[in-house]
Amino acid sequence: MPDEQHDQGNFTVLGNYFSGQTAIQGQGVQINLGRESRSLPALDPDRWLDVDDLSAIELGVHRAAPDPQGNVVTRYVERDVDKLIDEVLESAAQEGGFVLLVGNSAVGKTRTAYEGVKRNLRGFRLFAPSTSDEVSFFAQVAPSAAEKRVILWLDDLERFLGGGGFNAGVIGELIRNRAVVLATLRHDEYKRYRKNLGKSRRDSEVSENNATYNGARVLDLVDPIEIDREWSAHEKKRAEKKGDPRLAKALRGPSGAAVCEYIAAGPQLWRFYNSALRESRKHIGPLLVRAAIDLKRTGIKGTLPEELLVNVALAYEDSSRHSGMPARLLTKSFSWASKCRFGVTGLLGKDSSGWSPFDYLVDAAARDRRHCKIPPEVWHAALQYARGNDLLSVGWMLYLNEEYELSSQAMRKLATVGNPLAMSNLGVILQELGQTQEAEAWFEKSAALKDPAGQFNLGTVAYDREDYDRAESLWRHSAKSGEVLAVQALATLCTKRDLDEEAEEWWKVGAGAGDPVSAYRLGLHLYERGREPEAEVWWRQAAQAGHAQACIRLGNSLALRGKETKASEWWNRAFEMGIKGASGLEITEMADPDTGITHVATNSEIRENLGQETLNSVCSSLWPQDCQTCGKQLGGTPPSLVVSDCMVFGFAELHHLQCRIPEWSNGPTPNKNYNLTWTSRVFMLPVGAADDTAGTPCFLVNPEFESTYLTPKTSGGWEVTPLGLFEKNGFGYFGPDFILDEPVTSGHRSLFDPYCVIRGSEIEVRADEAHTWASLMDGEVLASVREKSGILVAIAAYIRPDLDMSYDSLLHALMQREVAVGWVPLSRDGSPPPRRGRKVIEQNFGAFQAGGEAIVGKIIGSAPASLDRERAKAWAMDEIDIDSDRLLPWNVASSDAFFCTIDALSVRQYALYMRGDAWILSELLVRHGGVNCETADDLASWANRIIDVHLKGGPMIWEQVESAEGGTLALKSSGDKPS
Repeated sequence: MPDEQHDQGNFTVLGNYFSGQTAIQGQGVQINLGRESRSLPALDPDRWLDVDDLSAIELGVHRAAPDPQGNVVTRYVERDVDKLIDEVLESAAQEGGFVLLVGNSAVGKTRTAYEGVKRNLRGFRLFAPSTSDEVSFFAQVAPSAAEKRVILWLDDLERFLGGGGFNAGVIGELIRNRAVVLATLRHDEYKRYRKNLGKSRRDSEVSENNATYNGARVLDLVDPIEIDREWSAHEKKRAEKKGDPRLAKALRGPSGAAVCEYIAAGPQLWRFYNSALRESRKHIGPLLVRAAIDLKRTGIKGTLPEELLVNVALAYEDSSRHSGMPARLLTKSFSWASKCRFGVTGLLGKDSSGWSPFDYLVDAAARDRRHCKIPPEVWHAALQYARGNDLLSVGWMLYLNEEYELSSQAMRKLATVGNPLAMSNLGVILQELGQTQEAEAWFEKSAALKDPAGQFNLGTVAYDREDYDRAESLWRHSAKSGEVLAVQALATLCTKRDLDEEAEEWWKVGAGAGDPVSAYRLGLHLYERGREPEAEVWWRQAAQAGHAQACIRLGNSLALRGKETKASEWWNRAFEMGIKGASGLEITEMADPDTGITHVATNSEIRENLGQETLNSVCSSLWPQDCQTCGKQLGGTPPSLVVSDCMVFGFAELHHLQCRIPEWSNGPTPNKNYNLTWTSRVFMLPVGAADDTAGTPCFLVNPEFESTYLTPKTSGGWEVTPLGLFEKNGFGYFGPDFILDEPVTSGHRSLFDPYCVIRGSEIEVRADEAHTWASLMDGEVLASVREKSGILVAIAAYIRPDLDMSYDSLLHALMQREVAVGWVPLSRDGSPPPRRGRKVIEQNFGAFQAGGEAIVGKIIGSAPASLDRERAKAWAMDEIDIDSDRLLPWNVASSDAFFCTIDALSVRQYALYMRGDAWILSELLVRHGGVNCETADDLASWANRIIDVHLKGGPMIWEQVESAEGGTLALKSSGDKPS
């Protein structure tokens, strides 16, 4: 599964893909089955319909109650969206095009499309297929037909998306031949197809595949037109003027029913059906309707046979009294279910092939929590009945509902008779069930039959084993078959191997095929190489296809070019797709021109939480030097403001807008990037004892240009305390309690233990791993530092990057408590000086390193290694013994090697990790990235230093423990000291 780290543009391949009939995404790819026999209407242009002869009812418009003249279609009310529809149809009439209307059931999609055709496409001929294969046959005939002004009418588009004869290539070929493709799609179906497109699994914490199969690629070709459920005031006013009593009655209809729904009687039928379910009846009519609704929701596409409906209806728990009912009662039941109600339609409809529920009822059941779960007896009946495409569709819906055992049964039926895609899908399900060997065997069988899905999935298995050559070979075969997932994977692999030009070519192949993920990543690829104008072109293509992160990137690009109005349109679209930080995103201009930042990107949450005054203060203490994501210079463009809210403190940081959009983050950044810029200088300050005629050596530093500290105000809200982090760790202010030569000490729970080192004519001050500063000294300062065995460090967050501060201004800042100071001792050997008053630690400690991160802390408890991860986490939460509301969610660290959580009030951090013999829960002293201990002795030395800094404890005796994960180090200590 391609995974998007959209802030930094890093991509990996993380899994296999399953595909199905009724939704676009999941673990997989396109399903292709053998075609049915050719449809004569599709191949005979003489049987296509003239637009002037079209019938609204025949094209799928819902019937209304008849008026006194017997008309079952109401007078058409011009919709607000008609102007847009006219524009796109006029363009499509000239050049060919794909037009899609999306909305809830019974909101007027089909009627609006029908009227649009009548207005704009006179002289065209229309073909309305019944199957996806008919679409393919139509596409073969349309280019050579004497009359090329043709319309392909696809009402209820979801009916066609699963078939092998219908795909994006067919649609593209029709458009190139200047055909008009006009389709409607229910909103629930559209959302299901577009679900999670363009989001990261890690960001959204939901299933995310960033990939498409057949149906997704079709939808990627079009920007849909939404048909609103509720009518606007203008539309209602136009309806009042039509003089149609049915419209007038609908306008006075009950609250909650939209006009079109009321006319089509959708809500009335839904209420009638639910009432009938609760009533006691002598027939099973309501249960037949329930069976039809549930069976359609399992993924069965066509009509339903009478016997199947009866069997499912009788299988419901409340129908046992009807077993063995006579045929006349069955006839009565179907008659009740199909009876025309409210002058519109029945709950069930029938044609020559079988029964179907009124489509509004299917949508309503999916949205209603009382009906949303499909009973087991329905699933089993669907599995027994379904064949071919329907069986694949049912298997897919079972997979979506995490019914993996049943889903595997569906796929195994097809796989064992030689369906290569079912083989691939079965392999994915078996992986979910932990049966990896059999899963790989099915991938092998599918790939041997040259199925693109099987080749891709088998390539992913090889990639996970770091067999990149085999993965590349399999993906190339899959990509040549048009599998866009393989194209994405190949481009990712080329990037991994530093083959930038080849990666770019593969991204272009995917983007050229209409894949928005490839277009988005191509844009990132170009942007990271300084080709911003080209990147914007591809981001626009991906954004127009509905890719959320592409909307963000495109909006950012436009805003940075001064086109903020257009940028807001794309940001708003990203917000509608679920990107929280895009809400109210804008470039804010600071009123005070003397602030560190004059323009900054913020969003509505940041502005609301900080308030204008605090926002001004934040920008006064920040300077746009380096991006805290990528570490490169921010330049002259407005930076993005990101705030980490840790409840008892916070940080505000600057990033490139294209690296990270504004965000109010609840909780600390898991792995903070130390890209902070600082500036410093040294001089002699005339402060000291009465006999100190030479003065005191002073090291003046602005330590964090791009980050500032925040604290909550007692009255609510936040205030900027740029020195708060250093105050918390031992730095103070001049005053009667300040002792000049008393070393800075941070006390408990911090790495701050500053000291300084002389290196030639340079002095280096080390506060912690993130704060190390240096500056050149003249001879006078050097001599004084050596004589006094230290230097006075003055931290001033508000000074400008050029450090243009005179003695008078510095003294004024000291008096105003705008500068925090502390005495930092000199180290003679380049290591921290020894501390006095070391405590003997009589506690058990653990140290652990994995993936470039190391932790050390007090062991709270241990649990058997047999616990799985979720049970181990639950045990750990109980052991911490803190109100669970205070604990932030577990954060996965270092490639799943350990997990961390934080107490939001005390800011104490806890880690859970696996040793060879047990799960270990530890209250951390430190968690730090960038530590790379090659041996157990290295890790022990580092852990001893941490314990020394935090607890003033002497060196411990450490014992190495075998870790459960490869490439990790684990130590434990009983708290004993060497004798």
